[in-house]
Amino acid sequence: MRYTILAALVIVGSLEAGDWQFTGAAGFGDYRYLSYQSPAGDAQAGIGPRYVLNAGVGRAFGDRFVVQGEWTFQDGDFEISSGGRKTAFDANAYSVQGDVLFYLRRGASRWRPYLAGGSGAKLYHGQEAPHPRPLGQFGSFRDGIDARPLFTFGGGVEVPLSTRFALRLDVRDYATPFPASVIVAAPGSNLSGWLHDLVAVGGLELRIHKFH
Repeated sequence: MRYTILAALVIVGSLEAGDWQFTGAAGFGDYRYLSYQSPAGDAQAGIGPRYVLNAGVGRAFGDRFVVQGEWTFQDGDFEISSGGRKTAFDANAYSVQGDVLFYLRRGASRWRPYLAGGSGAKLYHGQEAPHPRPLGQFGSFRDGIDARPLFTFGGGVEVPLSTRFALRLDVRDYATPFPASVIVAAPGSNLSGWLHDLVAVGGLELRIHKFH
């Protein structure tokens, strides 16, 4: 949980006098499945695509940089598939992270593309009572939480509406080690690697200048 603590410190550190940015957004996330081999044959494991909710608070440093903390919730069932068949388990994921945004154009521009990167923690939460289900020869699911270090990178564009409000479109790759304690491969299988989640959100940004 040290990643969560570090991200929280970023958020607290931004709550000093200065140019603040508060953002609320919603969108869609699409995970890339991992392929693996088991004694029963080839299979894929991952998480189904679903909606995303996002909130953030940040502090601007000049016209180019913003340091911010973000919280993200993403719905999506755990899934295992093979041979055109699929089995699923009710689940979701949420993350806390610290980010740095670098704007490619200055604040007076009518639209401002930016690059973003950061790290934190992502918690994969299985929330269904386990029971026998199809494709059990390839793996199973568990009710519980698997916390993994998170790395995120991408970018977006900000379109100012006024001195206080702006629209923001953000596209990121959220990457973590595979949550193998809640999506469990069958014995003798080789299921490991990084789980990538392409997330696109759009939302509204509120700016508060030189708040004291």
